[in-house]
Amino acid sequence: LLRETAREGLRFRADNDEAITGKLDTPAHAALLWAALRLSERWGGAKSRGLGWCTVETTVYWDNTPLSALRLAEELRRLGGQPL
Repeated sequence: LLRETAREGLRFRADNDEAITGKLDTPAHAALLWAALRLSERWGGAKSRGLGWCTVETTVYWDNTPLSALRLAEELRRLGGQPL
């Protein structure tokens, strides 16, 4: 999933260190990735590999500062043109 849909230049690592690293243009782009990861609850299915269920916990950093869920949600609304 991440290798196929993540922006070019981001890397996925399946260990307990930094899982996705790279450069994005705005915090809103990071918020999109955050939202997509939060919505992911299954890996595979039907006749695919079916890796099972998961819970994704994320901490998004911008300029070495963690962004709160509230700030990320605001960035998503801003990206969608909705009032804050």
